[in-house]
Amino acid sequence: MTNKSIEATQTKNHQNMILTPKKSDIIYIRRAHYHETDQMGIVHHSNFIKWFEEARIHLMKAIGTSYKIMEEEGVISPVVSMFCEYKTMVGFDDEVFIHIEIIDYNSIAFKVKYRVTNDDESISYAVGESKHCFLSKEMRIIALKKSHPHINEIFMAEFTKNS
Repeated sequence: MTNKSIEATQTKNHQNMILTPKKSDIIYIRRAHYHETDQMGIVHHSNFIKWFEEARIHLMKAIGTSYKIMEEEGVISPVVSMFCEYKTMVGFDDEVFIHIEIIDYNSIAFKVKYRVTNDDESISYAVGESKHCFLSKEMRIIALKKSHPHINEIFMAEFTKNS
């Protein structure tokens, strides 16, 4: 049994979790809720986008910052684009593992990749990407390298680790 499997087994009773089994692999674990399903008991496709946002928020915490901290410091990070390719259905009460990584970063924008699987990764439910930019509270594009070097260092370290 791998470390990831052991940790996943230990967390089966938790509804929403984040695991960091190895430095380059951040995983957000989520159980499908009844209210997210349609009449057939299948999770509605729109919920994957919401799950991506939840996973992205946990990614930020795992790397050492958060949207809350960034917003308190005057940095806003809106979605510029979103992509999701659905592979197979998720049913009510299924547990999904959302693998998250920063795949592009340049101080002005970043891109996140998502893979939604079951615990042993034998089922791929969906894959996706989202792109985000950094804005000031005045809605002007900013470069973290100049405006918030400490946040830039956090993003750059995570991106470099994954490239």
